[in-house]
Amino acid sequence: MTRWARRSGVQTVLLSHEHLGEMLAGRTGLDLGPRMSVALLNRLLVRSVDAVVVTSRYAEGEFAALAAGAGCPVVRVPLGVDLDTFRPAAPEVGRGDGTLRLVHVGRLSREKSPHLAVAIAVELHRRGVDVRLDVWGDGPHRAELVALAGDAPVHLGGHVADRTAISDALGRADVALSVCPTETFGLAVLEALASGTPVVTADTGGAREIVDGASGAWAPAAPGPLADAVLEVAARPVEARRRAARRRAEGFTWDRTVGRMLAVHAGELGGAATAG
Repeated sequence: MTRWARRSGVQTVLLSHEHLGEMLAGRTGLDLGPRMSVALLNRLLVRSVDAVVVTSRYAEGEFAALAAGAGCPVVRVPLGVDLDTFRPAAPEVGRGDGTLRLVHVGRLSREKSPHLAVAIAVELHRRGVDVRLDVWGDGPHRAELVALAGDAPVHLGGHVADRTAISDALGRADVALSVCPTETFGLAVLEALASGTPVVTADTGGAREIVDGASGAWAPAAPGPLADAVLEVAARPVEARRRAARRRAEGFTWDRTVGRMLAVHAGELGGAATAG
């Protein structure tokens, strides 16, 4: 397709959705081989297209050096969230019984790190914390998560198609977990923040760029440090952390995303990598 486009004088834009090097290394358990293969692929890609669009600085890192050598601009276009559908629940809903309510929303497959989210709940339960984790989503590793949870209060609710229902589930939680260390952006993070729920995430990946110090926390991608981060966020005043979460999400609108993508196609952002 790109060869045809070049011959025909048609400009092309590559939308990079995953950090392939990190994702494949994580899935295979190998380090050097997958990253070398992806680097070769990316070298070909940046010489075949007129611009690369990524959603975060983390994702940009996969292309920056190769694209600069090929004279191909890398443009950062953060995604947005539906602020009307995802909005805070009533303050009293799901609170006041002393239970620390956690939520994880996402596909139950390795690249989303649901195992780490469950391991955090298991760690808090082991420490004697009155905790409950609700996991919404389905996928190939559901049975593994059930086994990992053991007798910890982890509830797998399956796939939910109704986005309003997901917003309600997010809004009822005290803290949302979105802990994948190789996520290139994190729509689930934005949806939780828009629902008024602070997010704990890994200290690497695109989700870390969404969460600021007021709207959540981050830690190395391991159960112990992330459990500590959860407790720190949960200890903050409820209304303050909910307001901060919503305020952070309001900076990521789909109008802004669409405007930047139109500018990419008009050639207005094609000269160099741009800030998100």
